[in-house]
Amino acid sequence: MLGVVMSSFAELLEDNFGKTLVTEVMSQCAPVGGMYKPDGYYPFEDFKRLLTVTSRRTGVSEARLQLHFGRYLFSRFATRHAKMLTPYQRVIPMLASLDSEVHKQVRDQYPEAELPHIGVLETQGNHIRLSYRSNHRLISVACGMIEGAGMHFKSPVEVQISEPSATGEYEISVTEQMKSD
Repeated sequence: MLGVVMSSFAELLEDNFGKTLVTEVMSQCAPVGGMYKPDGYYPFEDFKRLLTVTSRRTGVSEARLQLHFGRYLFSRFATRHAKMLTPYQRVIPMLASLDSEVHKQVRDQYPEAELPHIGVLETQGNHIRLSYRSNHRLISVACGMIEGAGMHFKSPVEVQISEPSATGEYEISVTEQMKSD
């Protein structure tokens, strides 16, 4: 897992739960030195451990933490990589080009990133159906990022996910509320 993701999670925790919680969680989870460095690379298991320990300490489910983290990550992404979002005015076209455009640019900047595969199953007006496949199965982070995109484009979205298939693939259904001019 990229260090930027790990350090972003620590920032989210500090913003929402305070420095004391971050110190407690990091003392249990972080490598020697107590923090994850943004330029480091860490095993995925470290992120899972952060989620588990944070969930136990806060009483917030891991799925809910992931959802909130996804929203937070999209907000950071939109700020730090605004040029990648410039071609898009709405959520649906951006989602339709995730694997072909956005993820390609992310991979160019972060070659070691383990991004999920998100394929387009159907697009129709303000609705899109996507397939989500990842070894890490962070479906709630993905849904949070989609909701974060809706907030960014000032166009609320309704996100529904299916139960995973036998192969671990999910279907994500997104309906964007159209802006009225």
